Amino acid sequence: DGLIYFRDLLDKECFHSNFEKLEKLSSTTSWEGELDLKRFLINNDNIISAENSSRDFTNLSCPKRVFETLASPTKTIKNMLTVPSSPSSPVNGGSVKVVQMTPVTSAMTTAKWLRGVISSLPEKPSSKLEKFLSSCDTDLTSDVTKRVSIILEAIFPTKPSGHWGGSMGLNCTNAFDIPWAEARKMEASKLYYRVLEAICRAESLNTNVNNLTPLLSNERFHRCLIACSAELVLATHKTVIMMFPAVLESTGLTAFDLSKIIENFVRHEESLPRELKRHLNSLEEQLLESMAWEKGSSLYNSLVVARPSLASEINRLGLLAESMPSLDDIVARQNFHAEDLPATPSKKRAADSDENGDSRSPKRLCIEPRSTLVDQISQTPPAKQSYTLKAKWRPLQSTFASPTVSNLVGGNEKCAEVGVHIFFSKILKLAAIRIRNLCERLRHVEQTEHVYNIFKQILDQQTTLFFNRHIDQLILCSLYGVAKVLLMLAN
Repeated sequence: DGLIYFRDLLDKECFHSNFEKLEKLSSTTSWEGELDLKRFLINNDNIISAENSSRDFTNLSCPKRVFETLASPTKTIKNMLTVPSSPSSPVNGGSVKVVQMTPVTSAMTTAKWLRGVISSLPEKPSSKLEKFLSSCDTDLTSDVTKRVSIILEAIFPTKPSGHWGGSMGLNCTNAFDIPWAEARKMEASKLYYRVLEAICRAESLNTNVNNLTPLLSNERFHRCLIACSAELVLATHKTVIMMFPAVLESTGLTAFDLSKIIENFVRHEESLPRELKRHLNSLEEQLLESMAWEKGSSLYNSLVVARPSLASEINRLGLLAESMPSLDDIVARQNFHAEDLPATPSKKRAADSDENGDSRSPKRLCIEPRSTLVDQISQTPPAKQSYTLKAKWRPLQSTFASPTVSNLVGGNEKCAEVGVHIFFSKILKLAAIRIRNLCERLRHVEQTEHVYNIFKQILDQQTTLFFNRHIDQLILCSLYGVAKVLLMLAN
């Protein structure tokens, strides 16, 4: 069949001499400047397991090690496929070993899900979802559909770039981009309607009511859900020209806003492929570790309500988030004509349901008397235990309500206190995983609990140290502090 077979080329008895002959032949036929293929064979200890390289192959010559490697394909493949999972993942705790998927396999899996599950869905709200929307104080069906059109147009613009007054969303530079953007808008809207219906069913079941007006009239909740749907569509199509957090900029959201919906999105979309769940998990880690602590995050608007003692420092540093732009503002920024899109939902409803109380001045938010945080952050179990982000059920309408509104579940705490409590719990669980992994790598596992307790104390008592910082900085400082104290005690 045109193939050349060299008998006994890799036999143990003559491998060394054959290798030298091939080396001489290669040196006489190769051209200057060509890629030296010998570099892939000689001194390639990476494909040999650490256990074997330190015991069996220490005193072997290079050709001998190459022969042993080529003669043991099972060990080589096993070592290459078995990779440790992300140590910082709140889902797996950093201790589970998985087989790494190739980019092609991942893309095929997510594309199959998008075509098989999402593309077949209706383009408009289903009859069940329409029933929830019409059961509110006023029928919100038209508001929901109009909002989807406006927000997705901001993310996936279908007008040529010359019609845009800003730099939001994708830049449609030619006619071929417009059909692509239209298709992505359709996929994102279908996914949004599907998850919204699942959330409505769950909320109705847990609250025993069909009137979900506080939640379904909340502008921030809908935008977070749309942004999450659009981000998954972008991730599925590997859209590198609009990488996260571009979707936040297009929708007027902050990192703290999006962190409230990711867990619920994954919980209510059971068909979501593992690759997209990992993508959302990765985004959530970015939000928790640094992005939610950046200047302009809505986290600070909740902190001034939940912890009034922090208000002066937040104001001094100018960390408060600006008011979320209304749908009319987004339309105006994109330079739409009135006939291009239907009228937006009323500004009054969006302002009333806005989490940050956009109708109020940020300064008034800070100087008015507030209740202190009622419940302290719960003690996270020792670092050896399994950490997940699964918590007891809380109604989403409390999560997305205005910070100054009382918790709808009961009690005297404000909704801001509930949101901060949940956020801090996630921070502690993520930090516990990273602290455990760091201490294991440094071979000081016995100090894991000490480092974690210091980190927790800083988050609880010295929260200002987190402002505009990455949590890894605080973890390293906590570890350094423990090491210094132990060194002093030892001396």
